[in-house]
Amino acid sequence: MEIITASIVSGIIYDIFKTTGKLLLGSLRTKLQEFIIDDTIVEKLAKEISQMELNDEMSEKAITSKLEASTEILELLKQASSKTSKKVEITQINTNGDNVIKKIKL
Repeated sequence: MEIITASIVSGIIYDIFKTTGKLLLGSLRTKLQEFIIDDTIVEKLAKEISQMELNDEMSEKAITSKLEASTEILELLKQASSKTSKKVEITQINTNGDNVIKKIKL
């Protein structure tokens, strides 16, 4: 489950890079809060991700690989998925080869 969640988070990060050109901590927190219930986990996850060497030249797949390589990130995602009691519905749009998350619904 954490691997799937890592893919979702990487999509969020990729979208932030596409729209702003850089990873903004506030934007990341806001997006993570849309599908992670526990604010403590959101804060820890945002902090861990912001300390990673991610940039706007990375593909979504490269971002996913970096997230999956971090035991701290995977542990936080595991905690988040165990506390999520709601069904998560994700709407994705494929435009010009890019998968863009349009809506995350709880």
